[in-house]
Amino acid sequence: MTEKLLTNKKNGMAMLLLFLAVIAAAAVAIIVGANLHLLGLIVAGVIVVSLIWIPMIGLRILKPQEALVLTLFGRYYGTLKGEGYYYVNPFCTGVNPAAKTRLSQSGDVKTLGIKATTGDSSASLEVDTTGKKLSLKIMTLSNNRQKINDCLGNPVEIGIAVTWRIIDTAKAVFNVDNYKEFLSLQCDSALRNIVRLYPYDVAPNVDTTGDGIADDGTDSVEGADDGANDAADAGYDDVVLADPLTVMQTDASITVEGSTFRYVLDRRTGLFSSMSFANRSLLNRPMELNVWRAPTDNDQYIKADWIRAQYDRAQARAYEVGVLVDEDDIIAKPESIELRADDEDAPVASFGDDAILDDGNVDAGDVSAIATSEDGSVVVDGQVTIHATMALVAPIVQRIADIDADWTIAPDGSVALRMHVMRDTDFPFLPRFGLRLFVPKPMRQIAYCGLGPNESYIDKRRSSYHGVFSGTPESLFEPYIKPQENGNHHDCDWASVASDDAELLVLRAGDHAFDFQALPYTQEELTAKAHNSELKPADSTVVCVDYMQSGVGSNSCGPKLHEKYRLDDAEFDFDLVLRPQAL
Repeated sequence: MTEKLLTNKKNGMAMLLLFLAVIAAAAVAIIVGANLHLLGLIVAGVIVVSLIWIPMIGLRILKPQEALVLTLFGRYYGTLKGEGYYYVNPFCTGVNPAAKTRLSQSGDVKTLGIKATTGDSSASLEVDTTGKKLSLKIMTLSNNRQKINDCLGNPVEIGIAVTWRIIDTAKAVFNVDNYKEFLSLQCDSALRNIVRLYPYDVAPNVDTTGDGIADDGTDSVEGADDGANDAADAGYDDVVLADPLTVMQTDASITVEGSTFRYVLDRRTGLFSSMSFANRSLLNRPMELNVWRAPTDNDQYIKADWIRAQYDRAQARAYEVGVLVDEDDIIAKPESIELRADDEDAPVASFGDDAILDDGNVDAGDVSAIATSEDGSVVVDGQVTIHATMALVAPIVQRIADIDADWTIAPDGSVALRMHVMRDTDFPFLPRFGLRLFVPKPMRQIAYCGLGPNESYIDKRRSSYHGVFSGTPESLFEPYIKPQENGNHHDCDWASVASDDAELLVLRAGDHAFDFQALPYTQEELTAKAHNSELKPADSTVVCVDYMQSGVGSNSCGPKLHEKYRLDDAEFDFDLVLRPQAL
């Protein structure tokens, strides 16, 4: 909805004079008709006097910094802005859904001099005298304090005060149910998400963020002379400031466990098959690499090329998967851990900056750390990186893309992803590229910072604006006549999917923002069904976090999507951070 200003309506005084002249003429007609016994003239005068109030309803007065949004028989008519005496269509109706909403804010409610006295106390009665008019003044919103846990779980009581004013009256009135309540809820939601990212307090040389790194970037204990945990240098034995991580490997999977989480990565795909945090499962199904979208009406020409390339059947396939850790971070071994070069004739080598925890099947010259205990686990004081050499593949066609992926797991359970993607340019441009997560259905409280509240794409975003928005998978779904891809939100800095007791936060990493989508249906379901009534909700909340989704284009300006809106890069980097939290 775009604001339409009524700039040529400042003629209220002329219309008022005209109405007064008509009333005077009607009065004269009644008098003359009575004197001359002209019944028709009397009736005409009475009718005019009786009905003149109808057109006079169109007279409107606005004071400085006031606006009035008008509708005509349910349709948006326009907005009056600025002081003056206006005349508009008398059947127009003023609209202000927040007219009677009283929040803790100043500037939009006038206080009448009415007091109610009870004993020794008196209270002012605040009454909204603006009616349907919107205040364009700068106002202050002061929400009530709320209790929020910081990133370490410490409860913090904090409030927020925001100065704001209405810029676009049409969006304020028609895009949300109540713009004052919407502002209040968005401020509270943004405050909660920000507070959860940081500790309440920091102390020099102490890890208060839970990332295993001292706050000032130095070692854990002052005076350290190496990169290891220097608690021993300070005279303490077996002291670890950060929660250690346990790494276990099998032929099929790699498991990383911390004090609050357990993540299992499938060595066949290079993606996580399960993730649990604080005894709460975050995935109902294994994570997927996703390039398919349900074709939109505007994809009718390119859809055939996408299907021939088997984008709808593409999946991740890993070829080499290994664990990278710093040698100095290994604080506990099973019974023994052997460091050797793969070349048996070569001398025993030492770790460099990184060590590869593998089963020994690595290239000659690389150094392997081989656990000899029964479960093959290694305890690490620090972060763990899982490197995967993988590809995006589909049946009976060549590789769609080669991928080098690094999953870096921190002691606090956050996971940083870096993917370097090398796409085969013989294939058509990709509909999208990113991760698809099937989170438990109770995780349906959605919030994001990006382009909203309407769906947005790289080429279709004029109806959206950058801010913090919230909703549910059902409310973010756009019910087009025919099921198709919908509900995407472009240029996101962060997104949150939460239940009452758990939250998965997706954070932007680097300069490139991401596309975000949370729907009750899978892309396969939207592709297969012809009518919305046939759609069956998934057993999970379907979350897509994409490096980019190609634009949707328009058949009105040509059958092909403009090149600058295509995901057609030969190489690109996909970076993000997944941070689970217990609520």
